[in-house]
Amino acid sequence: MRGSPWASFELENERVLELNEASAVVAYKATARRDGGQYTALFNSTYVRG
Repeated sequence: MRGSPWASFELENERVLELNEASAVVAYKATARRDGGQYTALFNSTYVRG
């Protein structure tokens, strides 16, 4: 990755959606700032117990 480290960030709308007894999705919106600019993205991760 290029550029300076993020100067600040915020997480919003954090959610955990249980799919079944062994899996879930974690989703959130992130807004980060650096060098006078702003970046916003939606993220999700899926977790499965092994």
